[in-house]
Amino acid sequence: MLQNSREIGKLLFAGLREKYFTSECDAATLMRNHHVRCFILQIHNFVSIEQFMRLINDLQGYAYKMQFDSPLIIAINEETYNFLTRVVQIKELTLFPTYMALTATRDINKIFDVGKAMGIELKSIGINMVFGPSLDICSKVVMDVIGTNSFGVNPDEVIRFGGAFLYGLKEGGLITNVGHFPGIGKSYVHRIGEVPVLLDSLSALESFNCLPFKKIIEHNLVDSVLVSTVLIPNAVSKDANACLNPKIVDGMLRNDMNFDKLVIAENIEVQDLYVKYGIGQAASIAIAYAHCDMVMVVSNFEYQLEALEYLSKAFSDGNYQSTLINAIRRIDEFLGKVSWSDDNIKVNSIILDEHRELAITAFKKSITLVKNLENLIPLKHYNNPSNNIFGSSEVLTFTPNLNETYRKVVKLLKSGNDKHGISASNIVYTTKRFTSDIKRKIAGSWMVILFADDLCSNHYILDLIKEINDCLTSSQHLVVVSADSPYYFFNDESLVPTFICTYGDSYEALKLVPELIFGNYEACGVIPGEINKEKDFQGVLSELSNSEYTNGNDRSKFEILLNKPSRKEIDIDESYKMTLQAGELNTSTKMKIKSWVVEEFDGTRDSSLFNMLKSSIVSNSNRLIDLDMFTRTWEFTEYFSDFYKTFVVRNPTLNLVYGMVVVIVDDISKIGHICYMMVSKGKRRQGVGEALHQHAIKYMTIDRNCTTILLGCTFPMFSIFPPNIIDEIFTVLEYLRTKNQFNLDVDDVSMQLIGFFKSFGWSYTRQNKGLCQLSRKILMILNYKDWTFPMKDNSYEFLQNVIDLSIRFDIEDDATSGFNVTLKKLRNGEFDDYEEMLFPQMYSATKLVIEHELKEVAQGFKRNTFCIYARINGVICGGCIVYTSHSRLSLFYPFIEHVKGSTDEVIAGITGFFINYKTENGNKTGRGNINDNELIKLGILSACIEILHSLGIDKCLLHNIHKDDNELYRDCGFQTFLEYCACYGSKQAFEWIV
Repeated sequence: MLQNSREIGKLLFAGLREKYFTSECDAATLMRNHHVRCFILQIHNFVSIEQFMRLINDLQGYAYKMQFDSPLIIAINEETYNFLTRVVQIKELTLFPTYMALTATRDINKIFDVGKAMGIELKSIGINMVFGPSLDICSKVVMDVIGTNSFGVNPDEVIRFGGAFLYGLKEGGLITNVGHFPGIGKSYVHRIGEVPVLLDSLSALESFNCLPFKKIIEHNLVDSVLVSTVLIPNAVSKDANACLNPKIVDGMLRNDMNFDKLVIAENIEVQDLYVKYGIGQAASIAIAYAHCDMVMVVSNFEYQLEALEYLSKAFSDGNYQSTLINAIRRIDEFLGKVSWSDDNIKVNSIILDEHRELAITAFKKSITLVKNLENLIPLKHYNNPSNNIFGSSEVLTFTPNLNETYRKVVKLLKSGNDKHGISASNIVYTTKRFTSDIKRKIAGSWMVILFADDLCSNHYILDLIKEINDCLTSSQHLVVVSADSPYYFFNDESLVPTFICTYGDSYEALKLVPELIFGNYEACGVIPGEINKEKDFQGVLSELSNSEYTNGNDRSKFEILLNKPSRKEIDIDESYKMTLQAGELNTSTKMKIKSWVVEEFDGTRDSSLFNMLKSSIVSNSNRLIDLDMFTRTWEFTEYFSDFYKTFVVRNPTLNLVYGMVVVIVDDISKIGHICYMMVSKGKRRQGVGEALHQHAIKYMTIDRNCTTILLGCTFPMFSIFPPNIIDEIFTVLEYLRTKNQFNLDVDDVSMQLIGFFKSFGWSYTRQNKGLCQLSRKILMILNYKDWTFPMKDNSYEFLQNVIDLSIRFDIEDDATSGFNVTLKKLRNGEFDDYEEMLFPQMYSATKLVIEHELKEVAQGFKRNTFCIYARINGVICGGCIVYTSHSRLSLFYPFIEHVKGSTDEVIAGITGFFINYKTENGNKTGRGNINDNELIKLGILSACIEILHSLGIDKCLLHNIHKDDNELYRDCGFQTFLEYCACYGSKQAFEWIV
């Protein structure tokens, strides 16, 4: 069986907190204790390039010392790369244009060169993988997630130019990765969950968003795919994150696209996931359920350990073995792409100069003059200030800040203005409205240039532009320079008639704006998506035919980037729907169970269970089922742990319980009971109940070797419902069995229970016929003032019959005698219902309770549990267990607290009632209107009532009364307290697939 720390550790793609490596740092611990092989370095890991490279070398050195068979995978993401090149500007890496800027060049060869140069440089500092490029198709409308990190607004552009860049990275020596599957270009950020939300349907994903991934995968250009945490409510389900959904990962990516390489779940440390699942559960679901191979946990060491812990639990005991084996196979193939014998790449100054020249030409080809409706650019009309017909020589610039980049750009503008005899000044704008002084400056300028950055987040910029326009006359001009998207003001001719896009805020891009304005440079960038596609396609073909990169074998690889994707509409898969009339669904069509990790209940850890129960109990299910009832049951774990187990599904990160199941195992009869199950309201229809049920079945059939599994249990008695609910359940179950039509207004509670029976396979069993009706029982109650001695018309005759049979009634502390008798009856097949089959277990538990009470008597405590036996000639012919509400045995009947009139009142219960007496004529002795068995029953009952009355207890419950027998007890003053069902379903162990 494949499951150990060495293998489980491979499933984690980890980040680290430290800037320097030590033998006690996070990475060392993860490698040493868990054999984690893949790490991502982020901005906070950087101090200097020397420190950064030393950190990488130390990581690899420790891996070598640990005798790993291959080097570590050390990756960075696009954010870190942008930080290294744009912010700290290390000389070892060249700053290149953004992806959208590269597309604006329309130069597929140059894009390939940029990708290759980037790969070579990263490899030279020790990085062997980069999370990128993104193959997301950008939206012209919604750009708050991807923006200029996309190669285009249609599949053709993303495939062609993104593929060229990816191919360049591969040629540069990097392991390739693409994101963010299934394509999140049109997503928006959910401000509460901090996770992207994509509203596309499944067919839209397949026919549009996923096309770049499909094409790149078809031609083997990618080594791994990053699956996003994006929410896709219209594609699969309301709360479905892509990386946790099998329809997206296993269905679309694995099966539809035949991708059998590494799939990585994007960093699961997002609020939406740790609130809904917890880091550990999310990791388990992503791999065991959705079939990702790895999960990223990049920031928190405790979360990384939690993910590893829950992955280990998920794959324990042979669970999901085929999934784990395939994941490890793909990971090993991925790790095998690097070797200890790989040559170290050195980049000299000559190569770096070539790369910087490449970057300069790429920037120049990318700058786009989006709109020039007034023919304002270039400003050759105004070479002489005296020719300025606007009566002003002032140019006013607005910048979002005055950092080094904008300071240099403003300086260039001033320098250019000086040559033309025009003065210039700058204002740093904020979210505040313009002052009167700023308005005067605007009115006194003949041209205003506004630099807009991060337009998606800074929506107030639109208000600034409107305010500037309000201050301008028809003879004045506004130029907007976007360091972001070219689409924000694309169709608004009156608001922004002159619009320049640089696709980024780097100095290398922005410094070209003054040259463009003054006519020293001509913009040649093309807005992505706004060119004749056929003409462009032929143009690229012509370029490639003369390209040095399309010779020999390289040509066949490169040409695939020119193939247009086929768009095939795929029908939306209908969601799993369960209706009453549909009958039982075929097991082949049922949804796969989500791989929630199920754990044994820990009273100290899982205190939140009480809050879950309080908020989730159906209000009209029964007044006896409430939080107080469950609060008293947790003592089971201490006193009766051998046969009582509670399992929970929990969010380990927030320490919240999402569901629980109580199981009882009778090792004597080899019968297991699903006693009670509850799922938090907010987690229903999310696989929690299925996971709990599956775990309970596996525990009882495999771990405890039960041969029969029952739904429902009377010891302890949790599953109690009002009579109308029971009637409805029985009626509907009969319909499911016979398919006979019925007309019944079914209660919401009944529908939930029926849905449970159907979805978990309890509505069809080999032994279902009449089972529920046979198991229907009554719990009766007696107030002593209503007590009537048996055979009230002739009590003397009743007592005489007892004397004639020589019956003696004994109060005993020993439950062993009752255990032995009921065990013999069980083995002889004399018990005809499932409640009586629990009697040996019941007497065994009573023995433990009495032993504990006897120890407490010495400390002054009262007795609360005892047995009463009826004997004839020294042989036990009947017996029962008597307990009070102070007895630990009352924990098995937690609703007993609600029977009391006050908190101080003590009431009692009579349970485990058995008769062990036979006569040759079948107990028909002709003793009045009752037979011998009834005589013994009433005799034991009378003894119990009188003993309890002598103890000051005047209220008593009587368990396990068949509806046919209730008149016998009604004559004595008992009344029906509630109806219940001892068993709702029965299946043999071999009927379950676990």
